[in-house]
Amino acid sequence: MKTQCARFLLLACVLVPILSASAASMPRTKQLILAKRCDTLDCVRDRIDLIDQKIVLLIKDRLMYVQRAAELKKGKKSIHDQVREDKILASVSQQAEKAGYSGEIAKAVFKTILHQSNNYEKRFHHYQSQKLNTRK
Repeated sequence: MKTQCARFLLLACVLVPILSASAASMPRTKQLILAKRCDTLDCVRDRIDLIDQKIVLLIKDRLMYVQRAAELKKGKKSIHDQVREDKILASVSQQAEKAGYSGEIAKAVFKTILHQSNNYEKRFHHYQSQKLNTRK
């Protein structure tokens, strides 16, 4: 019985990461093969919808860290860090080029993400300040 459990756990530990690997981690040729399997517009749109769902969850994850950053920056005059933003934009542009698409597309998308993240952080920071003021 123990051996079966150990085998199952080993199998789960090996297979789950493989089966849950995203298309982003696959070689480009495999991605193209998967995309070409969609022979209808509905199929393509369904796959795009799945990718969009993953993006939404990743943005949620990112915002949790933005909120934590706001907590850690409590008491600082400026919460905006232009140097950090410039590094992020340069990095995503470079990553996009390596992935085979325009760095300008990645930069445009991330400018929006960064702008909205900054707004979220400011709102959270403002909310925390008001919360502290009402306790006094």
